[in-house]
Amino acid sequence: MDLTRQQNEEKVNSLINALKDLGVDQKDIQTQYISGGETYEIQSEPSRPDNLPDGSQIQIYPPPTGKQTNQISTTFEVTIRDFTIADEVIAAFTQNGASNIYGPQLTVDNDTLEEAKSQARKDAVANAKKKAQDLAGELGKKVGDATSVVEQGDFAVPIPLIARSETELAQKASQIQPGENEVTVTIQVEFELK
Repeated sequence: MDLTRQQNEEKVNSLINALKDLGVDQKDIQTQYISGGETYEIQSEPSRPDNLPDGSQIQIYPPPTGKQTNQISTTFEVTIRDFTIADEVIAAFTQNGASNIYGPQLTVDNDTLEEAKSQARKDAVANAKKKAQDLAGELGKKVGDATSVVEQGDFAVPIPLIARSETELAQKASQIQPGENEVTVTIQVEFELK
């Protein structure tokens, strides 16, 4: 949001109240940064008309500047734990004057992720042992104790949706689908052969 300080405070308060009304918890609304600075209005050249007969505008470089103003911008990160209100949360941003929206970034919370990784590790170890037993059997051997286990890699994160206006958001809103995140774990296991 690029606004004066007072306008920015009003928009921020309005947005936070709208998010709370939708059920977003205060702890899930985080200010990322606030920036502000001077800006200047670009004026048209006073001795020439703004538009030429063919409708094109006169471009002057450097453009003449006029009244100095101060603008302030606030950036938020909002965590939505109830996916059913995702469209309403994004609409709250656009209806309360947000000029730039980045998201959603669909992820799982840390506890759920760790549970999924733990299960993936168990499955990977069982799979490694089964493969080792199959290979050892082909050699007429048996699998002994594991001598080394190394975990490698991580899982992929979905690509966020980006919208820069309410119109663009309305066109993309129906594209927001929770889908699934697949958690995979790659391990390298070395076993003794007997």
